[in-house]
Amino acid sequence: MTLDRDEHEDYPGLIVCNARMAGQITYTRSRLPVSTAFPYVLMGGWAEFEAGWDCIESDYGWTAERLGQFLDRLFEHRGEFARLLCVLADVQRVADEADEVDADFWPKSWYEMPEQCERVRAALAACFDTVESGGLS
Repeated sequence: MTLDRDEHEDYPGLIVCNARMAGQITYTRSRLPVSTAFPYVLMGGWAEFEAGWDCIESDYGWTAERLGQFLDRLFEHRGEFARLLCVLADVQRVADEADEVDADFWPKSWYEMPEQCERVRAALAACFDTVESGGLS
């Protein structure tokens, strides 16, 4: 698949494009964010998600098994990398609950909040230290 310069496929079949869906992770080059599936799948099962997005398998090649494997690999991380995932989820939670809006009337992003940026910087620094030292702390 040929990607535009601002598109990245760092996991097979998932693309991040800064110019599409505000840089969210999407199934292939679609406008369907991966995060859309989680509430449906966790509460109602894959069939409920697929009923609303019947193109998920035929157009994008994603199945319940494939999504499950992605989530398993994502949450398999340990040590500082697992902490980074938790920090990223929490700074997003804080931003979601902040009820602040930016100049364009969009909810404020965590990276516009200095305290949340510092939390992410610290978690990233710990990840870099782990990579540099060659081991988990």
